[in-house]
Amino acid sequence: MQDAGLPQNSLQQTLLHDIRVIDNFYLDPKAVVKAALALNFVEPEDSVGWRTEHGIFVQDVLARVEQLSGLTVTQFHSPRGTAQDNGVVFQTLAAGRYRDKPNVHWDEPLSHWIMLIYLSKGIPEHCGTAFFQHKRTGLTHVPRSRDARRLGVPLPMLRQQILRDGCYKVRFRQLHQVAYRYNRAVIFPAARLHAAAAAFGADRLTGRLHQVFSFRATRV
Repeated sequence: MQDAGLPQNSLQQTLLHDIRVIDNFYLDPKAVVKAALALNFVEPEDSVGWRTEHGIFVQDVLARVEQLSGLTVTQFHSPRGTAQDNGVVFQTLAAGRYRDKPNVHWDEPLSHWIMLIYLSKGIPEHCGTAFFQHKRTGLTHVPRSRDARRLGVPLPMLRQQILRDGCYKVRFRQLHQVAYRYNRAVIFPAARLHAAAAAFGADRLTGRLHQVFSFRATRV
């Protein structure tokens, strides 16, 4: 497969349209952080990433999303008490027993939007969220059937190739990065290729924490 060679300026502008950045998202972010640090952090057998044992749901979170994002939420699951919940808090650490190496990936369900909320103070801005284009295929989103036909590769194999390459950021071109800032929310389509730009810290008290929500929505 050849490098797609797409015009980067035009591509970046198109993709930026679907990224929403909201500062000062929570009215009381300290309460969310306190609740997260009171929970155990676990890594489920069928998932990657250490996160709180269940989600944290603030009553006004849905209203805040709609008020500040320009989206109308049509499906939003409240936490149900598991580590797969909406609203779990992840740690992305650079050192220690639970150090992490952020991989480029997409999230599911593919039709949803993802909201990340940064919850740590004193984290360098370069530890935010980066968005990528796969160099060999030109893809910026999860491969679809039309991409598999264009590239002449079965869809399951193509998706496996992208995820395998996700372990090596050198195989991707970074298109955009949203800086890490305490109580900042970043909202984008789940199908976008993305990753934490960098890990930080050695434990949950000093490291990079972010909360994750997934929901279905339409643009206003």
